Amino acid sequence: MPKGLIEEGEDEVTTAMREVREETGVSRVKLHGKLGAIKYQFGFRAKTYDKTVHFFLFETDQADAKVGTEHDAMEWMPYEKALQTLSYPNEKEMLSKASSIIQSEKAHSAEAKMGQNKLPTS
Repeated sequence: MPKGLIEEGEDEVTTAMREVREETGVSRVKLHGKLGAIKYQFGFRAKTYDKTVHFFLFETDQADAKVGTEHDAMEWMPYEKALQTLSYPNEKEMLSKASSIIQSEKAHSAEAKMGQNKLPTS
């Protein structure tokens, strides 16, 4: 789940797209919406910092992703494996939310296709 700091002149979506590109090599993305945000605090050198991480759902047709220089590995994985791999409950919640949106969009798409195949009756 790519993450990073908002750079000058960027908004949250632009930052998310840049981080996906930098960390995975994926540049062709379609935004499906914001999933939410996680807020937490962490300590570093005797100081406490507040952090907010914004999560977005993107779609891509680009399967040739590659790990960026900031990480050792990356992997496309099915939902259940990804859910088990994540360490933090709030990140698991974001993944579950994304899965629900995807399933809902699939259901709506299937309904629309079925509606197109119906013949008019009199």
